[in-house]
Amino acid sequence: MGKLNVSVVIPAYNAEKYLETAVRSAVDFSDVQEVIIVDDGSQDGTLELSLKLKEENQKIKVCQHPKKKNKGVSASRNLGINLATGDYIAFLDADDFYLPNRFDAENTIFNERPDVEGVYGAIGAQFITDLGEARFKDSKMMQLTTISGSPPPEELLDVLLGIHETYHGHFSLDALTVRKTVFTKSGFFDETLEFAEDTDLITRLATTCTLVAGMIDQPIAMRGVHDTNRVTNTQKLHRSWAIAYDKLYTWGKDNSMPERARSRCLRKALIRRTWNQSFFQGLKFLLNLKKDHPELRSDIAAYRKIVFGVFGDNIIAKIFIKFSDFTGIA
Repeated sequence: MGKLNVSVVIPAYNAEKYLETAVRSAVDFSDVQEVIIVDDGSQDGTLELSLKLKEENQKIKVCQHPKKKNKGVSASRNLGINLATGDYIAFLDADDFYLPNRFDAENTIFNERPDVEGVYGAIGAQFITDLGEARFKDSKMMQLTTISGSPPPEELLDVLLGIHETYHGHFSLDALTVRKTVFTKSGFFDETLEFAEDTDLITRLATTCTLVAGMIDQPIAMRGVHDTNRVTNTQKLHRSWAIAYDKLYTWGKDNSMPERARSRCLRKALIRRTWNQSFFQGLKFLLNLKKDHPELRSDIAAYRKIVFGVFGDNIIAKIFIKFSDFTGIA
């Protein structure tokens, strides 16, 4: 098998405690041509450590934004992609790390199937702190993040949006390898999103590109779970998800996203929106739901999520639902 010539992009912000593990887990693969560390205006020793690692291995490259600004993870990944010289792009968060099998399936699939534009796999979770573990479990994330099977590429979008009848689940950027050319079709990371930028890009990739499953029954990378993980900040995640899905609904109209998938994006956006409004804004939305969005009012699962988002309390939400008029709900 020929080598893939992968550029691994690592955005790093105040990641001094974890960065070396991440970099060393990536740099020694024969398929990895370069590891690009993008220091995002760190205020700890991240930059100094990055430069030290660069001196030790010529595969490692270090860059920063103009004037050493902090521009966020999306801008950092975009900078890394644009600087990459490899034919393939893989991502790695600075507090995560690759496992020895990271590119096994990718090497085989890309070399045997020139039509494939991206390969995804599974990632696991390593709990670094007790608080991180508690928050992770509260977020109801699965310890193995994966897709339950190998859906045809044209059905992956439905899987990711939770409307497929057979497959379910999702995958992480840490377990995704794509041809660099895909970004001309999907676009780059949305730099206006504080969170959910990965969900946004993966959904666009699934709409415009041919993505297939690699190793999905065991992890090819590990997520480091600690006190300051972005993924456990659920309030900001809900707000960003609402914005992201609203944008995907609009983007999908001009980018061949099936109407069923677009409708799902709108549903997700409206549900998430109520989780971030004031109580009175949410209550007004809820009371006008039958008139403004009858498709949500007649969707029991969506209605329950909206009610909980407004009241923020399971008991009150259940009482409200009990005395609601469910006329017309299938």
